[in-house]
Amino acid sequence: MDSMPILSFLFYSLPESCLIFTFGLLIIGKKPGVPKTVLATIISALFSYIVRMMPIMFGIHTIIWAVIIFILFKYLFKLTMRQAFVATMLSLGTLIALEISVTHLLESKLGLTLEKIWGNPILRTILPLPQLVIWSIITLFIYKRKISLKVS
Repeated sequence: MDSMPILSFLFYSLPESCLIFTFGLLIIGKKPGVPKTVLATIISALFSYIVRMMPIMFGIHTIIWAVIIFILFKYLFKLTMRQAFVATMLSLGTLIALEISVTHLLESKLGLTLEKIWGNPILRTILPLPQLVIWSIITLFIYKRKISLKVS
């Protein structure tokens, strides 16, 4: 069970969820509509928050969250199964790659441990922000350059 601080929910989970859907749609060649993206962001972040509060083994929440993201891509954005799968996997893969690399870099440069970061609500909210900024820049680059995989 993970008790996510409300600060982390507001300033990390919501932007993270927004990037998951925006990046996922753009990378498969779809234009993200604002109302659906906002709705998917709120649903995804709320489910993430609720699932993290459940007494389940750490890591299982990520699998449940991935299924929720897939379902939102499939039914809310009306993607094909293939598009929803590719959008989910590429979004979560990018998120995980950025989380691992940026968190490791910040831990080593600042002399922090993961336990110390997770135990401090402010650190837990602020330290992941660089990865969101990097992902936002990548997403903006993809949007401006019209880069996509054109998945059907």
